[in-house]
Amino acid sequence: MVLLIGIFFWGLKVAEATRATFTASADWPVVTGTIIESRVVDRGGVERYCPFVRYAYEVGGTVFHASRIALLPGDSSLCSRTQQSTIQLVANYPVDRRVPVHYDPIEPGRSVLEVRKPTWLQAFPQSAYIGIFALVVAAIRQLVRVSSKRV
Repeated sequence: MVLLIGIFFWGLKVAEATRATFTASADWPVVTGTIIESRVVDRGGVERYCPFVRYAYEVGGTVFHASRIALLPGDSSLCSRTQQSTIQLVANYPVDRRVPVHYDPIEPGRSVLEVRKPTWLQAFPQSAYIGIFALVVAAIRQLVRVSSKRV
C-alpha cells in the first residue's frame, strides 16, 4: 500500500515537471515572424484533420523556418476528429500574416507560435506508464514470494 501511495505522488511530481517543461516556451524571447503556408492536412485515422502552418522568422541575422504551433507532451497534437475545428485553428494563421514567434534562446531553430500549458491529464501518461511498470514488477515479486513459500 505504501508503494502505491509513493508511486501516485511520484507520478504527480513527474506530471508537474512535464507540464513545466512544456510551458518553458512562455519564457522564450519573442520575434515577429511571417506565415508562409497555412492549410488543413487530412491524415486519415481517428484524429485525421491536422493543421499545417509554416512560418519564417529571423534571429541574429539567420532566417529560420518552422511549423510547430505549440509544444505538447507525448502523443498530444493539435489534430482533430472534425475538420471544422482544424479550419478554425488554421484561420488564425493566414499566409503573409505577421505573428509573434517564441524561440528557444539556446536553440533558435526551435520555436512555437502559441504557448500552451498542457493539462495534468496530458502530462500524466508519461508518469503513469512508469507507475504501472513498477506495479507490475511489485505484483510479480509478490507472486514469486508466495509461490516460493508454497514449495
